[in-house]
Amino acid sequence: MFGINDDNAFRHHYRGSVRLLAGLDDAQVGVWTSPDDHSFWPIPQTRGVLVQLLGSPSWASRPAAYAAAALRLVRAHPNIRELQVWNEPDLCWFPCAPEGDGFRFRDGYVDQYLDLLAATHAALAGTGVKVLGFGFSSRIDEKWSPEDITHAIRSWYNRRGGRTFVGVGREDGEWISVRFGGHAYPLPIMDGFAYHPYCGWESATTDRIYAALDQLQLPGGTPPLWWTESGFDTESRHGGYFGVSAGIARCSHGTEAEQAARVQQVMQEARTSPYVASAFNFLLYDERDLSRWQTGLVRPDGSPKPALAAFARAVG
Repeated sequence: MFGINDDNAFRHHYRGSVRLLAGLDDAQVGVWTSPDDHSFWPIPQTRGVLVQLLGSPSWASRPAAYAAAALRLVRAHPNIRELQVWNEPDLCWFPCAPEGDGFRFRDGYVDQYLDLLAATHAALAGTGVKVLGFGFSSRIDEKWSPEDITHAIRSWYNRRGGRTFVGVGREDGEWISVRFGGHAYPLPIMDGFAYHPYCGWESATTDRIYAALDQLQLPGGTPPLWWTESGFDTESRHGGYFGVSAGIARCSHGTEAEQAARVQQVMQEARTSPYVASAFNFLLYDERDLSRWQTGLVRPDGSPKPALAAFARAVG
């Protein structure tokens, strides 16, 4: 499945967005909303939607309430196909981690997040909506690593499951071994693992992430990967979003012609990978502020960039 992640496209550019996507009937739309927001954009019911469900910091300690809000949203909008629990928690978490440290394992952020994810997956069971976990940024080995996440998920499963004490004591003056029975948390917690590849779209990174998850032997099997954001920033006189961001490699910005080639490459890689279930380009429309995102497939005035035709070819 392919899509375009841009909630502004259906808030501020509704008619133009419908026209631009008219020939891409199978392309889904990714939007952001929150449990506190009871509005929804006028997306046609025939268009599949991926919702990234964010919210205020208070939701972190109320997983059952968050999950109930997710269920109400799904019931109100039957064209929702996927619901991603939060977005980039490695960069900003309820609200932002102290001193910008991102996803801090010692401080319990992972456990809070997994509680939220598990509750939402359980609440949406039977609705047909896929629940996606994490939505991590592309900063692998800087803000997160697949191996660390695997360890954290395994630890959560063991702590959230039941353990039954069997026995310990002395026998003929010798201590016998301590024996525990029990089980880990028995249910799946996500239908897909989401992250934002950008520069890490190549097969080596994809294979590494899937291999780490595969080691968990999760209930329900290893979840496929969802690229809920990918993009290539076209250069502006200010360098664009990637041009002014430290640590972002050259592979993420260039000319419009280079963007078109990259969009086609990324979508083709997603299509041929045995581990990737879906790929979303970040933005339909470029932002007017030239210091921000120009990863869209059309310019702010609605005129198509070469990347729009490349996207249509790749997903058609």
